[in-house]
Amino acid sequence: MFPDQDTSEIPPGGNAGAWLIYDGQCPFCRFYVKYLKVRENLGVLHLVDARENVAMADEMRAAHIDLNKGMALKIGDRTYVGAECIHILALLSSRSTVFSRVNALIFRSASLSLYLPCVQ
Repeated sequence: MFPDQDTSEIPPGGNAGAWLIYDGQCPFCRFYVKYLKVRENLGVLHLVDARENVAMADEMRAAHIDLNKGMALKIGDRTYVGAECIHILALLSSRSTVFSRVNALIFRSASLSLYLPCVQ
């Protein structure tokens, strides 16, 4: 279930920030994480290539999250996967770069987030 456009349903990252876990061999994922900018109130956004961080990949597998079906965003105790992850990131986008503004414009719609080629 996607939260609406209001980001109040998204827990703050706090001191720990948030963790974006992605497949470093996926060209879309690599491009996306390279240009993504999020609002400062999220805290630090830790970018984690699951192919290089075995412990995080194991944690995702233990939670029955298949990273072959899309990226995962972990904020506090919540984990958003695939289209929901992209949607939440769009809501949290900083709007400071052209990429972030376009990302927010397109993927703030939960239904459009479902049409990404790397999200199943």
